[in-house]
Amino acid sequence: VIESSLTTVSNQIAAEYIKSFPTFINVPCSKLGVNYGLVSDPVLTESHMTIGVAGQVYVNSPSESQPVTPAVEMPSWNATGTENQIYLSEYTINSAAYAAAASGMAHILVTPSMIPANIPFHLNTQQLNGIIPGFTAKYGSNQPCDLSIKLVEPAPKLSITPKGISGTMNGIFEIFVTQKDGTQQSALTLNLEAEVSGSLVIAKNKIFPTFKNATFTEVTITQTELANLKPSLVKQNMNIMLMLMRGFISEQVFSAGFPLPAPTGVSYKDADGIFFDGY
Repeated sequence: VIESSLTTVSNQIAAEYIKSFPTFINVPCSKLGVNYGLVSDPVLTESHMTIGVAGQVYVNSPSESQPVTPAVEMPSWNATGTENQIYLSEYTINSAAYAAAASGMAHILVTPSMIPANIPFHLNTQQLNGIIPGFTAKYGSNQPCDLSIKLVEPAPKLSITPKGISGTMNGIFEIFVTQKDGTQQSALTLNLEAEVSGSLVIAKNKIFPTFKNATFTEVTITQTELANLKPSLVKQNMNIMLMLMRGFISEQVFSAGFPLPAPTGVSYKDADGIFFDGY
């Protein structure tokens, strides 16, 4: 009885102490914030402490409504697992994806100088013409191009299963051509829907993404300066390019991995990422 009472008191003290921490943080230089408020009281036992937090990424306010499926129930502790365990649900991933798309932050402008020399594709009218016919006829050969990529709503919807991560993404591709007089013109705007899948491996204090597959399922031309352009041909050729580039992206872009935060005393030497249904 005394032991049970002490455990109860310890849990209450831990809960009150942790509740005193800030529960929101704004992401610098952005409209985004992270809600890591408690979703349940911390549980303190002889072997471990379990803390459940919201894991919500939001735009402007944590009270905003998000079209994101609530998190699945996750285990509090795996007694046969490692010393430090972090469970991340697909809710957090989709919340972040929605916030990035809704805020307009999921936008990148790719210029010719950003493409490494060893990649077998470059942003110019000659190479784009092989995928989207009409560029050389309209603008001539080897004129540099910029590619604007933006994720839009409906926001990316990703699912986690024991096989990895998969889902759908919606985006806008816009291609700008630098003409011979130095001015830029928007040559083509596409609305795209894609299915993607991949996985993650943790090793040597780094996280290594694995790019398994990506397929454009819908391609809609919303604006173009190119003549007689057929969406079905654009879709077909873009999927061929993705298939050819998949191995190269995995080997050249993802092979170096991305460093994980390494606080003092924390090592990822024996770390591993394991996928379950929903987390």
